[in-house]
Amino acid sequence: MGRKKIKGKPNFTLFDENNGNTPPPEQPLASRHVRFNASSSNGTHSNGKLGGQSGMHKSPSTNTLNRLDRDSYVLWKRPFWTVFYCVCEIVCLVRDFLKSLLHLQRLIPCIAIVSGLVYLYLSPGQHKEIMHRFEKPVLWSLYWMWLGVLSSIGLGTGLHTFVLYLGPHIAHVTLAAFECNSIDFPEPPYPTEITCPTNKPLIATAAISLWDIVSKVRLESLMWGVGTAFGELPPYFMARAARISGQEIDDEEYQEYRAYVDGINPTNEMGIFTKWKIRMEKFMEEVIKKIGFPGILLFASVPNPFFDLAGITCGHFLIPFWTFFGATVIGKAVVKMHFQMLCVVLAFSEHHIEDLVNRLKFLPHIGEYVQAPLKEFLRAQKIRLHRRPEDPVPDQANSMVGMLMNSIVICMVMVFLLWKRTDTFTLQIFYQQILQIKMKRSGFYNKSSKILEFHHPAEMSQIIDLGIPEKPMNLSQLLKCCEEVLRLGVKTGHPRFFNQISCGLDLVSMAGEWLTATCNTNMFTYEISPVFILMEKEIIRRMIQLIGWPTGEGDAIFSPGGALANLYAMNAARHHHFPRVKPLGMTSVPTLCTFTSEDSHYSIKSAAAALGIGTDNCFIIATDKIGRMIPEALEQKIIKCKSEGLYPFFVCATAGTTVYGAWDPLPQISEICQRHKVWMHVDAAWGGGLLLSPEHRHKLVGIERAQSVTWNPHKLMGALLQCSACFIRHEGLLFQTNQQSADYLFNKTSLMIALMTLETRLCSVEGTTTFLNWNARLSQTSESTHAINTVLHTEDKNTEGYEMVIEQPEYLNVCFWYVPPSLRQLDPKERLPD
Repeated sequence: MGRKKIKGKPNFTLFDENNGNTPPPEQPLASRHVRFNASSSNGTHSNGKLGGQSGMHKSPSTNTLNRLDRDSYVLWKRPFWTVFYCVCEIVCLVRDFLKSLLHLQRLIPCIAIVSGLVYLYLSPGQHKEIMHRFEKPVLWSLYWMWLGVLSSIGLGTGLHTFVLYLGPHIAHVTLAAFECNSIDFPEPPYPTEITCPTNKPLIATAAISLWDIVSKVRLESLMWGVGTAFGELPPYFMARAARISGQEIDDEEYQEYRAYVDGINPTNEMGIFTKWKIRMEKFMEEVIKKIGFPGILLFASVPNPFFDLAGITCGHFLIPFWTFFGATVIGKAVVKMHFQMLCVVLAFSEHHIEDLVNRLKFLPHIGEYVQAPLKEFLRAQKIRLHRRPEDPVPDQANSMVGMLMNSIVICMVMVFLLWKRTDTFTLQIFYQQILQIKMKRSGFYNKSSKILEFHHPAEMSQIIDLGIPEKPMNLSQLLKCCEEVLRLGVKTGHPRFFNQISCGLDLVSMAGEWLTATCNTNMFTYEISPVFILMEKEIIRRMIQLIGWPTGEGDAIFSPGGALANLYAMNAARHHHFPRVKPLGMTSVPTLCTFTSEDSHYSIKSAAAALGIGTDNCFIIATDKIGRMIPEALEQKIIKCKSEGLYPFFVCATAGTTVYGAWDPLPQISEICQRHKVWMHVDAAWGGGLLLSPEHRHKLVGIERAQSVTWNPHKLMGALLQCSACFIRHEGLLFQTNQQSADYLFNKTSLMIALMTLETRLCSVEGTTTFLNWNARLSQTSESTHAINTVLHTEDKNTEGYEMVIEQPEYLNVCFWYVPPSLRQLDPKERLPD
C-alpha cells in the first residue's frame, strides 16, 4: 500500500489579457494508491479513542449523516465502490484478526490441533473411515449455523433464513415422513433430496411420532439457533466497547430510546407503534438489569424483534460474556428453536395440510383457482418421494406453486440486495435537493419573483422556527428548513438586486465556495492545504504585478472584508515606524495620528480606535466638489500636527469612494507622503478592479507608489462575499507584524511556514473564489459594467425630475435626486436638500 503519488505540476497561472498568454493545459494525474487504515474499521483513531480524534461524543445528526452515507454504498447504487471497499475492508479485518491471533497465548496449541486434524483428514489410513463419518455432520452443521448468523444480522434487511430455508426443510421432512411412513431416508441423496426408502415395508402412519420427526431435524435446527445467537454478538461487543471507552453508542435507534428514557423526548410526540416499541424496550432493559441471566434467557426464548437492544443493554451494563452468550444460546437454540420446530411439524403433520387445501374450495370466487395448483403441487411432491434413483426427475417447470415459491425467494433475495433504509433522503439525494432549492430560490431565472418577502421580526419568528430542538432533525426536516431560509431571505442573485456595491451572485465563485467547504481545512501549513496555498500565492503574485510593484517586492493576505484589510495596513505601518510597539504597546511610541478624506470609508477611524491611536487622532481632510481629497489641505494638516507634537505616520487615499466613486489624486498625495516620511495607503476596495481593465486602469495611476493597498475582488470583480486582500509593499513586514509562535503546527526546520494572523482562516475561500472568477471573467465584468453605467447616466440625465449630483461621474456611481412634480417649480436651492 503506497502513499498518494501525483505526477506533473498543477497549473495555477492566471490568464494575462495584456500579453494574450493562455493557460497551459492541466498535467495528467498518475493513478492514486490508497492506504487503508485498519483502525478505521472499528472506529478507533490514532489517539486511541473511539468515535473521533477529540474523544467527544458525536451528535445524533452527525451519526445520521454518516449512517446515510454508508447506506448509499450498495450494489445497485455504487457497484464498483461497494465491491472495492468490501474487499479492502475484508483485507483490513483479516490483517487485524491475524495480528490479534499473534497475541493469544493459546494460539500455538490451537494451530497444532487444527494442523493435526487436517493431516489426519488428508493422509491415507484406517482413520479415514472415521473422519468421513464426521465430515458430513460437521459440514451440515456449519451450513445451518451460517444461515442462522445471516438470519440474525440480516444485514439490516430482515432477511430471515428460517422462512427461506429451515422452515421449508422441516415441512418437507414432515410431509415425507408421513407419506413414506418412515424417517430413514436414503443417504445419499438425503439431505440434498428426500426420497422414500425402498427396502422397508409400509407401516401404519401412527408409527411415526412427532418426536421422531423433531429428532430428525434437531441437528440443523439447533445449529441454526446457535448461529442466530452468534449474530447477536456485534451489538453486545459494540455497546461494551463504547461503555469501557466512555463513548456513546453509535446507534440512532438506541439514542432515540435513551432520549425517551432520559425524558428528553416525550411520548406525546410519538406514534402508537413507536410508543409501544420503546416501552417494550424499557421493560426489557429493566428486567435484564435486575435479574441478569434469567431475563436474557426469557427474552431470547420468545419471538422478539427487539432483542438487539438486549445485546446493547448487556454490553452497556458490562454483563459477562458467557452470561449473555450462554443465555442467548439456550434461549434461541434450545427453547425457541424447539417451539418453532413443533409449530412447523404440527402444521404439516398427518393430513393437516391436505385438509387445509380441501377447505380452500369454500373460499368465494377464488377457492377453486387456488386449490387446483396446490393439489397439483402436493401430488408432484409425493411422486418425487417415491422416485427411484434411476427414474427421471419429474418436470416442475409448469407448477404454479413452484413458480410462486421461486418468485417469493427471488423477491426476498432482491430485497436483501437492493434494500435500503426507510429514511426518505440519503446524503446524495439531500445534496441534490439542496442544489435544486438554491437554484430555485436564488432568483436567477425568475425576474418576476420578489427580491425579498419582507416580514416584521415578530412575524418572522412565527413563520419560521429558529429554535434548537431537543431531538435532532431528520434530513427531510433540514431540507425544509433550508428552503424556508432561502425563501424568506434576500435573493442577491435576482437581476434587479442593486442594494449593495457588491451585488449579484456569481455561480463560478459559488463553485469555489463549494470546493473550499468540501476540503474544510486550514491554511496554516503547506502540508494541510497544498493546492490552496499555491493557488493563493499565484493570485497574490498576479495582483501585485497589476498594482505595479517591482518583482520581488510585496506580500499580501486575504481577509474577511476591506475593513480588516485596512486594519492590517495601519498595523503594518505602525510596526514599520515603531517595531517595539508589538511587545511594549502604545506606551513606547509618541502620539500617532492618521489622515483620510471626509468621503473615505469608516473603517479607517475604526482601525485607529482598534489599534489604540484614537478616533480623535484620525484627522479628516476636506474634498472638492466631486469627492476627491484636496492635497494642499492634507499637507497643511500634516505640518500642523507636527507642530503640535503629534507624529503623522499613516495617510489613506481612496481609489473609488463609496458614495461618489471619486479618485483621490494619488501622485500628488504620494509626493506629500514622501516629503514627510508618512506611510501612504490606498484603499482601492471599490476601484481596484479597474487594474484589470486596459481601458480604465489609468484612473489608478500612482497606486504603484503606495506602501499598502486594499483590494476587494468581491466588489467590481464579482467574487462572493467576503473576498478582500491587503497588500504590503515591504516583503516580510506583514509576517513580522502578525506572526506568533505555533510550535504544535510545525518545527523550526520545516518548510511548512504559517502566517499566524489576527484571524484563524479557513482554507482559502477568498483565494479560490477569486481564482475561478478571475479565470472565467477576466476584465469582462468591468467593461460591461461601465457600458451599463453610461446608459444609466444618460437616461437619468435626460429624464425629467432627475437632478444629477455630479454631472460627469468619474466611476460607476451614478448619484441623483428625484424631484416630485409638485416641487419642480421651486428654486434648485429650495427643492434639493443641503
